Amino acid sequence: MLEVKLWVLVVVLSVVGTVATLAYYYLGKEGYEAVLKRFPEIKQERWDRVASLYDRYGAVLLFLSSIPMVGMLLTTVAGAVGIRVAVFFLWVLIGRLTRNVVLLFLFNQTLGLLMH
Repeated sequence: MLEVKLWVLVVVLSVVGTVATLAYYYLGKEGYEAVLKRFPEIKQERWDRVASLYDRYGAVLLFLSSIPMVGMLLTTVAGAVGIRVAVFFLWVLIGRLTRNVVLLFLFNQTLGLLMH
């Protein structure tokens, strides 16, 4: 059984990680031109493709925002397309909690194999 301290750590890291993504969200609210100044590698075609994904799937897409490289674009475009901040926070938090719980179980299983 995993210790309570580890579960608290998972929750704290998930919340902190979610709060950090708000910087991308608010940058996205300033629009593509502002994002382009900070991230010139994001091309208009890619931006438009992600925006169209929000048209199709909505805020639930933010569940995937904890995936490296993908997450920054998803969270930034979310601000630009007008996802409400509370909805944004909820979906990003759910995604981060899920990822961190999976990582905790994988780490625990690996540690268990090494210890026996």
